[in-house]
Amino acid sequence: MTQVKFFQVGTQNFILADTKGNIGYFPHVEVPIRAQGVKPYIPNLSDRLFWVGFLNPDFIPRAINPTSGYIVTANNDIIGTSFDNDPLNERFYIGTFFDFGFRAKNISSLIEKNKQNIDKITVAHIINSAESELAKLFLDVLFKFISEEDIQTISESEEKKEFIKFMLEKLRNWNFQNDVNSSEPLYYEMIMRMSFASFAWENFTKRFFPARLSEILTSILRGTKFEGDAKTIYEVVLVPLSTALFSLISDNQVIIRSAFPVISGEKGEVCPKGTAGVSKIDMRKIYLGDDLCPKDEFLKAVSKTADFLIQNAKKCKRELEGNCVEFICREGDPRNCVLGDFVGKKFDYFMDIPQKELFEPTYYGSKYFRKSAGTGLAYAASFESVKLSGEVKTKEDLFSTSLDFKEPSEDKEFVSFELSSDGQTLKYICEAKPTGTEIWFAIPGGVADDPTSPYFANMVTNWACQREWLMGVTEGYCAIPKEILPKKPE
Repeated sequence: MTQVKFFQVGTQNFILADTKGNIGYFPHVEVPIRAQGVKPYIPNLSDRLFWVGFLNPDFIPRAINPTSGYIVTANNDIIGTSFDNDPLNERFYIGTFFDFGFRAKNISSLIEKNKQNIDKITVAHIINSAESELAKLFLDVLFKFISEEDIQTISESEEKKEFIKFMLEKLRNWNFQNDVNSSEPLYYEMIMRMSFASFAWENFTKRFFPARLSEILTSILRGTKFEGDAKTIYEVVLVPLSTALFSLISDNQVIIRSAFPVISGEKGEVCPKGTAGVSKIDMRKIYLGDDLCPKDEFLKAVSKTADFLIQNAKKCKRELEGNCVEFICREGDPRNCVLGDFVGKKFDYFMDIPQKELFEPTYYGSKYFRKSAGTGLAYAASFESVKLSGEVKTKEDLFSTSLDFKEPSEDKEFVSFELSSDGQTLKYICEAKPTGTEIWFAIPGGVADDPTSPYFANMVTNWACQREWLMGVTEGYCAIPKEILPKKPE
């Protein structure tokens, strides 16, 4: 691997396998060494700012023929630099922005499960896995705090209460697969995201941060000529800093890593009988509020999810002679809503030219491709669903603005939650044989700069629907087209 050592900018994973059964993992980039005590991302204007060299490639993690017999890499932390939530305290700074690790865990468990029968079809199923490891953890916590008795305490209509019970019962029996044609992943993703957004907005941004900011400013300015201006400075600084912090902390990676250990009880007892003497900066207070309990946030998330689906299930997508012939959800019933009814991805032509829409791929006439998606999946297709209910410009806005779900729109063919990442852009399945290497893949596009080519976008549907076609799905979103279905024997 001498050549890999010359790869300098932009960390890249190099995975090797040969016909003799050898495998290797060689990530490489030139990692700078900084002066002792200098931390990356922290401004330092002294002469110690400059790099003092580059890390010897021997210190960059790698693997050659591991005893497990396989190598898994899915943007995860490969050597544990972030395990203590401080990637800056290692001997060498390797990096900090890693995936949760749920994707790598799912892939590893599927390999172990199928270890005696690994072939190209098995591998295809593994890289298209939409099983949610995070859902298993989150729902286990949710059901510790939400019961049927809690639903009865909500001052809502009986219709809504019954629908909430329906959602929770479905989630209790879910197989944790984020299928495009299933309702459970829609319920789970909405409830989970609204819960964590509430921890970040209602508790951290609107309660904890303003109080701490006021204390800090008062302390800093006490005894100075600006002491009397502390309140004014607080007002000016509060809004931009609060919204910036919320943007940072509401990122899935940040808020789930920060708040999940709190709600799972790792940071101390949750919902204790008494809270006297609990520190103001206790992690539980930061994310759960004064009661140190996530119950209210979970109930609010469940309630808002039910409201959204009840209100939008009956939204009409297509009318005929004044009658609605197609609702967003089948028959306009919220119980029939599935993930693909609200989640999709549009492929825009990369050049902004007149009539570019003529070159953009469609799926049976639709501009939006629905596909299985969710948080932290090996399938690598994620989306955002929660938004602030208004723009925050003043202190009053900050304290009055609440959280809502993004609404479906006709312009987006009633898609509410657009895929924020396309998912796997390209994944090869390579089979090394003594006679040569065979490769299978599907990419979201083809000849990128020639819209007149028959291969310009001929693989988009195959790429978007590869998981469903592998599973033999014949109904719903991403159903196998009837013209390519295998014919039944006479």
